[in-house]
Amino acid sequence: MTCLRCGGVMNHEEFCNGAEGSVPWGYTGWRCLYCGDVIDPVILRHRRQPTRPAKQTRFSYQRRPIKTTAG
Repeated sequence: MTCLRCGGVMNHEEFCNGAEGSVPWGYTGWRCLYCGDVIDPVILRHRRQPTRPAKQTRFSYQRRPIKTTAG
């Protein structure tokens, strides 16, 4: 498999946490030997989904001068 980021060689790996006292987790995926890019089923699913437009805000914030009272 070829890396989509740099064109390097992808290696099949199993990722797991191994920390004591926490909930164990693990998954398999592909890691590039050159740039370190990781591809797994969740990453692929998100990349295939159409992107949503950025959320627009209703308010625009403008800097206003501070009113001061002279003595």
